[in-house]
Amino acid sequence: MNGHRELLELAPSYPLGPLDPNDCDRIDAHLESGCEECEAVIRETGAVADELVYGVTTVEPSAAPGPGWLDLVEEGSLDLVEENGESRVAPPPREARRSQWRTTALAASVVLALLLGIRVFHVSRSLETERAARVRVEGKLAAMVSAREQAIMLLKVEGERRERLDRELSDLRTLISRLTGEQTRSVTLAGVGPLPTASARAYLDPQSRRLVLFVYDLPPVPVGKSYQLWVTAGDQPASAGVFKVDRTGRTRHDALAGPSLAGDVTVAVTIEPEGGSPQPRGPTVLAGASGGATTGWEDSGLVDSSPRDAP
Repeated sequence: MNGHRELLELAPSYPLGPLDPNDCDRIDAHLESGCEECEAVIRETGAVADELVYGVTTVEPSAAPGPGWLDLVEEGSLDLVEENGESRVAPPPREARRSQWRTTALAASVVLALLLGIRVFHVSRSLETERAARVRVEGKLAAMVSAREQAIMLLKVEGERRERLDRELSDLRTLISRLTGEQTRSVTLAGVGPLPTASARAYLDPQSRRLVLFVYDLPPVPVGKSYQLWVTAGDQPASAGVFKVDRTGRTRHDALAGPSLAGDVTVAVTIEPEGGSPQPRGPTVLAGASGGATTGWEDSGLVDSSPRDAP
């Protein structure tokens, strides 16, 4: 029984021809013993191989055909056998049958190789398509990453801009509180000397001694020069810092005044060397007093209002 099972496993390979000759002889002997199961398996396998061959291409008859059944009969290779009073042609011998199946197996192998080649071609095409799709996806992903980085950068810039605006808003609120305080006084400055069309307004907070100056129509100073703000509450003017204007001639200058701003105050702007001077030496371009008079500033002799150093 075990021999039958082993030969039954080898039977499908019998028509295709890859078996060892000893295994073929064992199967032939087993078939001659009358095993219908193994014979059926071999017959079905051979039929499948035939369909593979003849289902793909049509083989034209050879001009010089090889020996067929009749030729084999004439040569004595086939015998007429009588069974139940009837004559029939005996089956071809083992070698002829084995040769026929091997030929069929070879043709089937060629067909299978062709089918496998076609399959490999289609798989290669599919791989190329998938590879191209992957490249496109990677490109889109890279673009998305770049866009994300740009968005992060824009968010950072916008955040910094918002912080800057918040600081400016806070400064403006502080400034408004100063300008609208009960103790706040304003001083109007007029252009004098070389710049009569310039103007400015100073807001003074006596309590905090803060001063805010708004300047209009004051041209930029030459290179190496600065505008310097002076506050005089007595006899000696005190510096309240240096400043420059923009291209439109405007600026806002916040300063801490040295003297007290509670009494009469004179405010003036002069042109000094860059960085400022300990005392006003350059020409006066803006001047004003809390009482409205500015002659005291010019008559003090501390400032030369001549136009020689004017911008």
